[in-house]
Amino acid sequence: MNVAKIIDAEAYLNEIKDFELKIKNKLAEIQQLRYLAVSLGGAPLGCDVPQVSKNNDRIGSAVAKIIDEENEVREDISRFIEMRRERIKTIEKLGGLHYDILHLHYVQYISLKKIAKEKNYAYSYVLELHKEAKEALQELLPPEIVK
Repeated sequence: MNVAKIIDAEAYLNEIKDFELKIKNKLAEIQQLRYLAVSLGGAPLGCDVPQVSKNNDRIGSAVAKIIDEENEVREDISRFIEMRRERIKTIEKLGGLHYDILHLHYVQYISLKKIAKEKNYAYSYVLELHKEAKEALQELLPPEIVK
């Protein structure tokens, strides 16, 4: 049974930042796995490791497991990037100021106060645009995920 996640526009947009953090953490995992592979006494990943003794078989097995883990991490990263891209494409459907406000705030992580200052808008106007943009985005979200 496939249970859809219930979400509102704000949560949908905040997932962009969550995906960025998850990608960053997954990249750190890859670095850690590579370090472990090298610290086992084997050659760096991607190099041929000559088999000299049974001890190297254990090292080879450990390196193979690390490589499998690294591949899983890469798949996770690809999935997170695609989900992030999906949200950005949804924002792009809005166009105009609504797109601009949401992209600056949720994709580029610029505060609403800074957006107001940079655009030379009143802060209250940016708050209103932000509210309108989220309402417009809510209408674009697929019905199966909407709260």
